[in-house]
Amino acid sequence: MKTRRLKGTPVIAADPRRPRAADVRWAAAVILNGGIVAVPTDTVYGLACDPRNALAIQRLYSLKGREPKKPLACLTAYTEQIMALSDLVPEAVWKAAKKHWPGALTLVASKGGWLPANLSAGMPTIGVRYPNCPWIWELVEKVEFPIACSSANFSGQPPAVEGAQVVRDWAGKIDLIIDGGRCELGRESTVAGMQGKALTVSGRARSSFKGECHENFNARVAAAAGLGACG
Repeated sequence: MKTRRLKGTPVIAADPRRPRAADVRWAAAVILNGGIVAVPTDTVYGLACDPRNALAIQRLYSLKGREPKKPLACLTAYTEQIMALSDLVPEAVWKAAKKHWPGALTLVASKGGWLPANLSAGMPTIGVRYPNCPWIWELVEKVEFPIACSSANFSGQPPAVEGAQVVRDWAGKIDLIIDGGRCELGRESTVAGMQGKALTVSGRARSSFKGECHENFNARVAAAAGLGACG
């Protein structure tokens, strides 16, 4: 794939479904050295960094103009890797993960105390997703740890779903851009977490699963988790 530089930032043209080992190694090295990489996912583009590096996390917040009270999520390369981020995963979350991952579902679990406080905006929980994107799988495997990720847009702006938009907005500001063209789904993931004993959807009124309304999705996730219908 072709590599170019814009405003000093390397831009790698890539196929999200067919990652090249050399490109993945480059992105992993940037992240492990405290840098920020724009990456394509199955949903929208993200800005990725090392979730163990408080300074990298702070830089990501600053670049986006993101409010410190809004936590970052993390991406994994397989379901069980959630345990690298959480010290307590409810059974309902496990069941939903095994049913719907890899895919456009972010699940909220208890954040491990070994991770920086600013990763989760000081909250005791963390959002985790196993995306349906081989490029991310390979990157996480090379980093040997999940990656922190926030949508690749300035705070208050719509998420980026095209590589050209990411290049336009972030060239000269971050350390590496992976241009994978248009994201497959083109919308943010659905977020689900525990409310009491129920696993329920929060945030957007429509889920990323075939555009169904969140009430239907609540019931479907709950059924997969063995909980019956959620409110």
